[in-house]
Amino acid sequence: MGLNNEILGGSQMILFQQQKSHIKKIFALLICSIIVFSSFTVGSVKATSSVKKNYTAHDIAIVFDNSGSMYENRSWSQALYAIQVFASMLDYKNGDRLSIYPMRTITIGKGGEKISKRFVISGDKDVKKISKIYTPNTSQTILKPAYDAATDLKKSKQKEKWLIVLTDGAFYYDKDTKKESGKKPKSKEWLEKKLNGFSNNSGGKIKVQYIGLSNEAVSLKTREPNFYACNVDKGEELISALVKICNRIFNRKVVNVNSNGEFKIDFSMNNIIAFVQGKGADINATINKKSGSTIAVDSQSQLESGKEGTGAKRFSAPIDYNLLGKVVTYGECSAGDYQIDYSGSDLQLFYEPNVEIKTTLTNDKGKEVKPGDTIPPGEYKLNYGLVDGKTGADLSNNSTLIFRPEDAKVKNGKNETKVSNGGKVKLDADSNTLVIIKGTYLNEYTISNEDDPSLFAFNVKMPEQKGLTVKVDTEQSSNWFKLSDHSEWKPIDIDVKYDGKLLSGAQAENVKLDIDPKSSDDFNYKIEKQDGTSKYKLLIGKNKNGEYIEPKTGSYDIQVTATYKDKYGREIKNADSKGIDIASYSKFWQWLFWLLVIAALVVLTVFILTRKAWPRKMRFVVEKPTDDNGRKINIRIRSNRMNIIPYNNALSCSAEKSTNLYTKIFKPKYAKVKVSNFKSNELIRFSLGNNSYIADRDFRIDSCSYETITNGTKFQMIFEDGTKASGHIEIS
Repeated sequence: MGLNNEILGGSQMILFQQQKSHIKKIFALLICSIIVFSSFTVGSVKATSSVKKNYTAHDIAIVFDNSGSMYENRSWSQALYAIQVFASMLDYKNGDRLSIYPMRTITIGKGGEKISKRFVISGDKDVKKISKIYTPNTSQTILKPAYDAATDLKKSKQKEKWLIVLTDGAFYYDKDTKKESGKKPKSKEWLEKKLNGFSNNSGGKIKVQYIGLSNEAVSLKTREPNFYACNVDKGEELISALVKICNRIFNRKVVNVNSNGEFKIDFSMNNIIAFVQGKGADINATINKKSGSTIAVDSQSQLESGKEGTGAKRFSAPIDYNLLGKVVTYGECSAGDYQIDYSGSDLQLFYEPNVEIKTTLTNDKGKEVKPGDTIPPGEYKLNYGLVDGKTGADLSNNSTLIFRPEDAKVKNGKNETKVSNGGKVKLDADSNTLVIIKGTYLNEYTISNEDDPSLFAFNVKMPEQKGLTVKVDTEQSSNWFKLSDHSEWKPIDIDVKYDGKLLSGAQAENVKLDIDPKSSDDFNYKIEKQDGTSKYKLLIGKNKNGEYIEPKTGSYDIQVTATYKDKYGREIKNADSKGIDIASYSKFWQWLFWLLVIAALVVLTVFILTRKAWPRKMRFVVEKPTDDNGRKINIRIRSNRMNIIPYNNALSCSAEKSTNLYTKIFKPKYAKVKVSNFKSNELIRFSLGNNSYIADRDFRIDSCSYETITNGTKFQMIFEDGTKASGHIEIS
C-alpha cells in the first residue's frame, strides 16, 4: 500500500458528521481537513447528503515565556515560530481557539497595543501577528500564566483542551510574586508536579505539553496519557519536535514519499497538504500524476519565526533564520502514482481520505431498498462497509484504512436491535425506523451517522391489503345433478385469488375454506386442492376416501367462504355461492312443469282481461238543469239504471257491460254501452250521440246494438210534458 499506517495522534473523525480532533485550514501546517461528504448507497442508486460537520473543536492555551533569558538566545524566536505553527493548524470557523499567555506584557510590533494577560488568536489576521510579538520589558520566569490558562480552559466548552508551556529555563515564582523570593529557582520535581497537576485537577480533560527550549531548560519526564514533555536546543530539533507534537494534538496521517518526491495513493483523497521546513523551503505549485494529469493548488502560505525581539537593551535577542516553512493545500485527487517537486528538508504529506459508508438493506426477495422509502414490515438483510467516495470501490478490507464496523443499531418502534454486518433484522410497522452505522478506520477515525440518523431512515408501513376473490362454478353444462348419472357428475370449481392471482406454495396454505352446508348424511362432498394452489374441486356425493354416497335430493345453495391470512398476519375474507339441484328425475320434466304453469297463467290472464266490465267512470252532465216548472234535473247512474230527478220513474232500462277489462284498465277514454228494455211513463225520447230512441219502441234486448261513446258524447231527453234535458257524457 502507498499509505503509511502510522497513527499520528489520538482523536476522532466522523463521516456523515465527522468527529475528528482537528481540521487543517488552507494555511495549515500538518493539517488534514476531514470534510468528507457521506452517503448511503443502495443498489445503483446513490443517496448523497451534504453533511454538517460535527467538529471537535480545540482550545489551546500557550504559556509564552518572555523572560529575559529567552532573549539571550534564539529561544524567543523559536517559541514564536512554534506558536505560529500551532495557530496555523486551527479551524477558527468551527470553534477552534488559541490563546497566548505571556509572562510579561507584550505588544504587536513596537509601539503597538499592550497585552498583559491574554492574546486571543481568532483568525488568519491574528495568526500573522504572532511573528510580530514584541516584549518591551522582561522579567523572571513565573508560573502564574499557566494558572490563568488552566482556569480559562476549565471553563471552555471545547472537547480538546491543551495547555502548552514554552520556556527556556527554571521557574522562580509560582503564582504570587510577592510571597516568594526570586533568587533561587524551583526544583525540577516541583515544576513537574505543578504542570502534571493541571491535567490531574481537571480530570484529564486538560492535556499538558511542556517544551523546554535551549540546554538551560529543565528536563521533565513524560507522563502519558495527559502530560507530555520534550527538550530542544537547535532549530532542527524544534522542527522535528513540532511534527510529533502537532501529530499528537491533531492526529494526522502521512503519505510515504521517497527521496525523489514520488508517492502512491490507493484510494481517492479530498485533499493533500504538503508541508516542508528548513532553509530555502519551497514546494512546486502542482503535483503531477504519472498518467499526465495534475492536482490543482487550493492554497499556500509561508511560515516564519519571530523577528521583533525585546526592548530590554541588555539582551541581544538573536533570530533563528533557519525556521522557515511552507504549506500548500491541494484539491481532490484519485488513486494513482504521483510526484511532487520541493526544496528544503523534512517534507510531510498529509491526506484527507475521500471515503463513504455504503449501506444496503435487502428484503426477502433480494431487492435492495433506498433510504426514505416506504417499505413493508418483514425481515431484511443489512450490509455496510467503506467505499471510495469518488469511484465507489469497496474499501472495507483496505489494509491501510482497516475498517472496523461495530454492530449496527436498528431503531424500530420501541425496539433497538444490534445487527452485525450481513445480519438480518425483523422490522415492524413504524413511521420512523432508523439504521445507525458506526465504525472506525485508520485506527482512530470514526465514521458514523449517529448524530444524524435521518440519513438512513425508513417508513415501515403495512401495505394496502389486496383484494380476495372467490369464484364458485360448475364444470358441467347445468346445475342439475341426476342421481342415476352420478358417475358422470362434474366437480364444482372453487378459485380463490389474492390480488387477482392464484396463491401457491406456503401462501396457499394460508387459505381456509368454510363450506355451507356442512358435509353430512344429507349432502356429502370431498374437497381436492389442485397443484398445490388456491384452486379447488368440490366433488358431490363423495366421502373422504372418494367413495360415492348418494346424497338426498333437493335444492342446495353451496356457500364457500375463503379466509386468507397474509404474511403480516392480517385476515381477509370473501365468499361466493352456487345453487345446485339433486334430483331423481331429469331436468326436462322440471322445465316441462314450469312451461305448463306459465301457459296456464297466460290463458287465465287473457280470459280475465277480455271479460266485460263497466267503464272506470262514466257520468251524465246536464247542461240544462231545470224544466219549465223550474225543477232542477239531476241524473244518477245506479248500476244498470239511471235515475232522473225529479223524474224518478222516468227511465227504466237494462244496461249491459260492454267494455272489456283490458279496455277499462289501459284505454279508459271510450266505452261501448248497450242499453235495452227502454221503458218510461214520462220520458218519451232519448238521444245518445247520433241516434235517437223512442220509449218502448226501439230498445229491445234482441234488437238494440252497442253504442260507442267517448268523452264528451252528447245526449238529450224529451219528456211527455215537453221538458227537455241535454248535456254530455264524461268517461275516464
